[in-house]
Amino acid sequence: MKIFFRASFLRSLTLMLVLGLASTRVRADEGMWLPIQLSKIESRMKEAGFSLSAADLYQINQAAVKDAIVRLGGGFCTAEIVSDQGLVLTNHHCAYDLIQNHSTVEKDYLTNGFWAMNRAQELPNPGLTASTLVRMEDVTNRMNDSLRNVPEAQRGAVIAKVSKIIADEASAEKKGYQGDVRPIFYGNQFILSVYMVYKDEPALLHLLAEFPTIRTTMVMVQLEVADRLGAEPGGKDYGVPSVKARFFGNVRRYGTVSPTVFWPIPRVYSGLVRIDRYDTSPWPADEGFREQVFELVDIAFAQRRKTLRNAFLEWAGSGNTSAERLLAASIAPARRGETLSVADFVRLLQRSGTALGSAATSQPADVL
Repeated sequence: MKIFFRASFLRSLTLMLVLGLASTRVRADEGMWLPIQLSKIESRMKEAGFSLSAADLYQINQAAVKDAIVRLGGGFCTAEIVSDQGLVLTNHHCAYDLIQNHSTVEKDYLTNGFWAMNRAQELPNPGLTASTLVRMEDVTNRMNDSLRNVPEAQRGAVIAKVSKIIADEASAEKKGYQGDVRPIFYGNQFILSVYMVYKDEPALLHLLAEFPTIRTTMVMVQLEVADRLGAEPGGKDYGVPSVKARFFGNVRRYGTVSPTVFWPIPRVYSGLVRIDRYDTSPWPADEGFREQVFELVDIAFAQRRKTLRNAFLEWAGSGNTSAERLLAASIAPARRGETLSVADFVRLLQRSGTALGSAATSQPADVL
């Protein structure tokens, strides 16, 4: 994901649209409205001077403003698409961790900023996801059907279970889809949001996933990417590609390639990385299990300053459950994502009880 930053001026068109209807009295049509609810107050929108229709803002089968609004990561910030090349704008604080990861003493991007003059100079942000809303759906009736005659003490567990079933069904509709069920109005209504998720990941990871017969790979990539692929846990360069590459095999950093060996001469150095696939995978290697592990990796690195307990809060359902799952995997909840090995992430998934299929009963991974 190549991200440029500026103070957002489209915040009034975020997915939770705030309609500031001019009135000195409290009215039923004031407040915050979900996109699927806007048609109910369209006449009041027009009366208040809003020129766009509800369909201009949200509809499923035609282009609308919703298609230009981007959810970053799991929803920690929003952004706006401003070009047909995927350029997005967001607030500086939303990208602070990413800017910090790219900065060095010699290249203080936090202070001096950064500008890519062409595509080759753009800096990758592996692990970052950007999601656009496909549709929203009211699933309250389905949830209420599941909650009939359920004791109050078990209500939370049933809601979590049914929410996951509904979300998983939506995610299975199309590759790249991600379903998300959230309660609103203090749990009296439940809304399914379906997103199309775009990931910034090196092509190398796709190659390793799609061609399992490749045993040894030597690649030349931008130096910064090479450093990240070859980094060990705990280091500044250690991140999403470091972990994911090690899911497939052992990773070693080789030499650095000077830009002077190319013509025309680029403005960046390159690095060599070698990956030797495991003779026998230490963990299940099927696509479903891999995607589950990679989801945990993405969550852990989405906001590096968060402890793992807080980073996994939404995935686990609560802070206490997050801590319990981490402890079950012998991981201290106060640790951060950059300290975990790929084996740690695998073990966390397996001992959380959320792994699907045969992976749920396979032997938990030990540290390699």
